[in-house]
Amino acid sequence: MSKKNAGKKFAGLGFPDFIVVILFLFTAVFNINLFRMDIMQTINLKNAEPVGEVIIRKNIVQRRLSNRVLWDRLDSLSSVYDGDLIRVAELSEAALSTGSASIELGENTLIRIRREGKSEGLQIKMSEGNLSVTTQQGSGKITIDVKGRKIQTKEDSSVSIFNVSSEVDTMVLKVNEGTVQIIDDDNITEIKNGEKIALNTDGEVSQAYSAVVINSVLNTGRIPDAAAGAENIPALTARHADTQMTADLSVPALGRPENLQPARGRRYTTSDLQTQRSINFSWQAVNGANAYLLTIYRQSGNRRRLVFTSQPLAKTYFSLDNLSILDNGTFVWQVEAIKRKAGGSIEQRGAVSESTFIMDIVLPGRVKTEGVEIIDE
Repeated sequence: MSKKNAGKKFAGLGFPDFIVVILFLFTAVFNINLFRMDIMQTINLKNAEPVGEVIIRKNIVQRRLSNRVLWDRLDSLSSVYDGDLIRVAELSEAALSTGSASIELGENTLIRIRREGKSEGLQIKMSEGNLSVTTQQGSGKITIDVKGRKIQTKEDSSVSIFNVSSEVDTMVLKVNEGTVQIIDDDNITEIKNGEKIALNTDGEVSQAYSAVVINSVLNTGRIPDAAAGAENIPALTARHADTQMTADLSVPALGRPENLQPARGRRYTTSDLQTQRSINFSWQAVNGANAYLLTIYRQSGNRRRLVFTSQPLAKTYFSLDNLSILDNGTFVWQVEAIKRKAGGSIEQRGAVSESTFIMDIVLPGRVKTEGVEIIDE
């Protein structure tokens, strides 16, 4: 027998060709099985109860089902399910609605959502990005797992978490309303309304370090280069309405305005403003204050662009008629109590209270607003 015919043959094929055919068939069967599983999972979703709905506010948002490998690009309004991964792309924004709770997702954010039980609320595992969680009565607890540290919201609370990254070990947590708890092993730390802290992966907090880091993240989106030495700074630097000031710790601060209206998350549509083309802001008076400063920012992810700031207001309300300065989207409005001297200089400042509103209207023409300094960037 010649050497040419000495090799093994299978159904007329040489051994190398036989191996290639087997690998091809195996790959085909594997892909067909993946396709079948994908179809079955899609069919099974029709019988599953969604955790909530994702609303795309801007650009690209993707979802990956818990047992899938591929990412799906979501429509403007899409249901999401237990175990899903949600990824918000760069220069994109989205909101996750879970009934009585709302979660705003900034750009470059990656989360996984889990249902802890029908009455136990949700768990959000946050890998990176920026988010804000707002709960209401009946929403149950929402637990945010950030780098192994659990942040738990209570009902009627709002918390924002910024600058979560695998490359930077510091994140900023800000309680906008109510109370949240930081759970680290057996240690529970309660953070109340208006408090802002910076945490590293070891859970260490320094007040001076926090102040510098927080102001940098909230206003620039970046950790300051010199943050490591911030504990030695004698006076804390704060940023208000794009004006640098140094807080005098020897002068007691005024109180915080309460009962802000419009309430957090108030949405304005075209029909809302057909009869009254204005937005009315109001708040409760603060003891010792004789004026107030109102500021509005356009919120985009973890960045805020100043839209305008008022002159000192002697009353506890303000009507904004110039709606043409507001485009559609989410806005943050802040009010601060101040005490002015006879000459007009500020003697005392108070803690800043803030709320949000959403514009979803056909924008009207420009109307003159008196007593307001418009600042465009």
